[in-house]
Amino acid sequence: MARKQEKRFLEEAKRIMDENIYLARFNETIRNIEKLKAKHIELVKENEKINKYNIYLKDMIGALSDNNLLLYDQINFLEEIINSLHIIVSIKDLNRKNLLWYNQNYNRLLGYKHKELQELHSKEELNFYHPEDRSKIEERKKIVADESQNHYSCVIRLRHVNGSWIRMNSDYIVFKRNPDGSQSQAIEILTNVEK
Repeated sequence: MARKQEKRFLEEAKRIMDENIYLARFNETIRNIEKLKAKHIELVKENEKINKYNIYLKDMIGALSDNNLLLYDQINFLEEIINSLHIIVSIKDLNRKNLLWYNQNYNRLLGYKHKELQELHSKEELNFYHPEDRSKIEERKKIVADESQNHYSCVIRLRHVNGSWIRMNSDYIVFKRNPDGSQSQAIEILTNVEK
């Protein structure tokens, strides 16, 4: 009899343990589901923030694009004005010895096309300026070498593409310098004085 009771006791204990294991597993699953639910809610909130930020960035990109179009229109308008005047305007990179920008009047007033202008600028003292006016260019170099002097004006003769010489007033302005004080970028405005 004692053995039967012992066997029943063991079977009951095993049944209770099995139920508890299933219950423990179920409770662990519920806890994991709650953790996942909390993480999902956190991710949804984070996703909402990201979506709001994306909308903000799209609006910013749209505004920048609109501003770029406006600036482009303004630049075109300014170029039209500069090109309608009988002046030549050029911005020079003196470190690289090339033209960063110039208006169309180099071609209209002196007949030069883009490639010819870039070649001339790299050795302009030899080909572009009248031999008798090279001293003025040397004087300009000396004057603007002084960091306190950023402007030089003179009348010089420039070679037209056909070989003739045209007298022009040159206003040369240094607007950017290298850390050592030497010229980095300058603008030159040439006005035909013969007209």
